[in-house]
Amino acid sequence: MKRIEIVLLFFLVAVFTLGFSLISVLRHFRFESFAYDLGIYDQALWLMSNFKVPISTIKNSHIFGDHLIPSLYLVSPIYWFFDKVKALLIFQSFWVALGAIPVYLLAKEKLKKLFFSLILSFSYLSFFGIQNGVFFDFHPLVMAAPLLAWWLYFFEKKERIHFLIFFLLLGLQENISLLMTAFGIMFIFRRETKKVGFIIITLSLGWFLLATKIIIPHFLHGEGFAYLPQQLIFNPVFFLKEIFYPFQKTKTILLTLGNFGFLPLLYPPVLIPIFEQFTERFVGNVVATRWGTGLHYSAPLAPILVYGTIKSLEKNFFKKRKLLTYSLGGLFFLIVVFYQYFLHLPLNMLAKRDFYQLPERREQINEAMTMIGEKESVATQNNLLPHLSHREEIFTFSSCQDVPDPSRGMSCQFLIDEDSGELPLIEKEKVKLILVDLTPGQNPNNFFPDGEERLKKYMEKLLLDKKYTIKFQEKGVILLERK
Repeated sequence: MKRIEIVLLFFLVAVFTLGFSLISVLRHFRFESFAYDLGIYDQALWLMSNFKVPISTIKNSHIFGDHLIPSLYLVSPIYWFFDKVKALLIFQSFWVALGAIPVYLLAKEKLKKLFFSLILSFSYLSFFGIQNGVFFDFHPLVMAAPLLAWWLYFFEKKERIHFLIFFLLLGLQENISLLMTAFGIMFIFRRETKKVGFIIITLSLGWFLLATKIIIPHFLHGEGFAYLPQQLIFNPVFFLKEIFYPFQKTKTILLTLGNFGFLPLLYPPVLIPIFEQFTERFVGNVVATRWGTGLHYSAPLAPILVYGTIKSLEKNFFKKRKLLTYSLGGLFFLIVVFYQYFLHLPLNMLAKRDFYQLPERREQINEAMTMIGEKESVATQNNLLPHLSHREEIFTFSSCQDVPDPSRGMSCQFLIDEDSGELPLIEKEKVKLILVDLTPGQNPNNFFPDGEERLKKYMEKLLLDKKYTIKFQEKGVILLERK
């Protein structure tokens, strides 16, 4: 690469690393990050870094009973140097931003256009799946996006390192093997990659079956779970209805393809992995949060859409027409700006003064947290838990307990006491300390899964319970200690 290319590319990576780090860390400092999923993965990675069994007390199982994520062992050493959850958020931001490099290299290799290759890298970093994924805590699927970009680059270059990256991808989360199977199917339709395609299909399906039928059930108290419903196989009408209805699903598909000017449609083979992703999220799934553009679910689509765009433009007429190059580059830039404004994407937060203002109750919460010992067991609410998850025993202050569910892996069930009704899980676990923030006007997600009213009722009971003493109480922030 020329010097100007290196400077521009690394400037892009640096700017987005900074932007992603700011939105994710500030969100955490504002007590807007959650036990689900930052607390879950932070505790597991912290335990891994300390060579301890990653038992998730939040999920009530070994972390491999929730998702099979052995590749994250390679991330855990970050806590040897920086024992703070913000280090994980900054690392994820940097890692995701690095995905712009293979995007640029692949585009430059195939299209021979510096300007458009940079614009495509910019589009990858600005994609709503990437922004929302980074903004929403930490998740293996977000980590998979740049790794997938590197895999596609080395695969096209016929470098054998793509096999190593392939296995790392499988180890990031068990359902990534379904995506890799879809890529294998795509590759068998190309004469030069047919053999490798069959190998990818065999290894991916083999790993998926091993993971979901043997390994995960072993860690999930003998229970297994299915990703796709049986109706998918026997009822194509059901499949089509589930893919496009309700309209929110159709809207998500259109927004996803539109983010890259619908150009991936001009390379039909890439629709196989694209619609594999939509099938996982839409078919037979009643969780509406998976149907939209938010959270982390769209992150793996970013490198797939980029790949489809590059392959669709890999024509001689594109290489020879400067006007078309700059026109498409300008169009992609306008699309990014439009999506940024229309979808109110997370990076917009950096232009809002209020986002930099920390909550008034932060001082009280931090004071209460300083009274909690490093090895003491704690129960707390959804948005406070990630600030205390570097310990062996951390629980959500909830009556909802994760139990094995064949359809979803783990499912939340509320514990009921015959004498006093619903009780927080901590009554069963004998947790030593309980920290809550009952300040009015909070985000309802702060009290997930029970809700604000339930948590207030729990606290009213516990404040009258002689087994507990008040260790701290100020402005709605309460810390109780079991005698």
